[in-house]
Amino acid sequence: MISVSDAYYLGKLINLSKYMKIDMLTESLRSVISGLHKSLRRHVADDTALSLTEMEAIGLIFKKGAIAPSELAAKTKVAGPSMSQILKKLENLDLILRKNTREDRRKVLVSLTEKGEMLIQRFREDKDTTLKNLIETRLNQHEIDLLEKALPALEKLNAI
Repeated sequence: MISVSDAYYLGKLINLSKYMKIDMLTESLRSVISGLHKSLRRHVADDTALSLTEMEAIGLIFKKGAIAPSELAAKTKVAGPSMSQILKKLENLDLILRKNTREDRRKVLVSLTEKGEMLIQRFREDKDTTLKNLIETRLNQHEIDLLEKALPALEKLNAI
């Protein structure tokens, strides 16, 4: 027969085990998502002259529509002078456009050109094709079904 104190400590161990499982799941999920994200970005980066940081900047500009260089630097965690160099390169490649705002002529916003938007579309198509190929060649039907069932939970995690 288990004593009350043994039952208490056993309960603590079970709860600790639950938290250890969550910690291990957290580590594994972070590692897998990060690795998959890097693989997809690398695949797209291979055939462009753009760095991963430059691609990230273009992606953020696309999401925002128009964004101040300082906000873009903060979101990408790039120093202001480095962001200026990135934007200069993207402008020279005709991927972005700088415009002064109507309210304050000193304030500049960057947005994508048509060529920049076409590049984003190509990035997305390349990523989708790569991911589809990985799913079709590396996963069996049961794993595909599990992945599909996990999507709602992953979407909740993504709503940060």
